Amino acid sequence: MSAAAWPDYLEPFDGFCRIRIEGVEFEVPRGNTVLRVLQHLEQTSAGFELVYKDFCWNADCHNCKFAYTHGGEVREALGCRHLVTEGLDIVRLPRSVFRGSALAPTPAPESAV
Repeated sequence: MSAAAWPDYLEPFDGFCRIRIEGVEFEVPRGNTVLRVLQHLEQTSAGFELVYKDFCWNADCHNCKFAYTHGGEVREALGCRHLVTEGLDIVRLPRSVFRGSALAPTPAPESAV
């Protein structure tokens, strides 16, 4: 797909990388921030919803703070500044990003009575 076919909110990228978000794997545009990737996933019906009014996009508000694992320990970073890399494992989303039904666990079947 040509660069012109990608939304203008994404930074130019030369390929994709695999990341994990709360246990679910995604292939996302490399060279973009976590917040831009979440915005992209929202637009692709991946089950995310962002509350845009909560984000300043320039690191002043810290509302995009998320948690990820690195070397076995949990770290925090700002989604508007942290670039996605191959194998990024996000364990907690920013408080203004919600997962929709596409990522919700499948309910257990009701037992027959």
